[in-house]
Amino acid sequence: MAKERTSATTNTVMTLAASGNPILQRERIVDKNGQPMKSRDGNPMYSYCLHGTVRGGRKVKVDFAPRDVGGYEPLDILFDGADTAELYVHDVTTEINGTKSTRTVYTAFSVSETGVRYECDVRPQRDSDKAKLQMLFAELKAQAAAA
Repeated sequence: MAKERTSATTNTVMTLAASGNPILQRERIVDKNGQPMKSRDGNPMYSYCLHGTVRGGRKVKVDFAPRDVGGYEPLDILFDGADTAELYVHDVTTEINGTKSTRTVYTAFSVSETGVRYECDVRPQRDSDKAKLQMLFAELKAQAAAA
């Protein structure tokens, strides 16, 4: 059984770490018969997602993927047998030829027993995942304003 590396508090919108960051979960991928799927080299395959609720209890799941195909190996190292990691969401502004552009960056991270921070950039898999993520953050913001 994997040990929990972050202390989390349950929120009505989504699970947050003590730092206030959302919790990214790692789940095994299973086939239509319920058997765990394995990669070509025999390692189990995982999906990375964020669970939450919107509109008074409607459950949503936001799927994440690494920024490139080779990113699954760093994610395996980052999780290191744990089922959760923190998700840090921030905006980055770049300027090219006088035109400013802002994009949202999602970074999964965990801290090892020795205090080393492991991180890997991830992205919502589909546009619908981006929409659900915006809904979750809007609900979280509204809940914080009401408190």
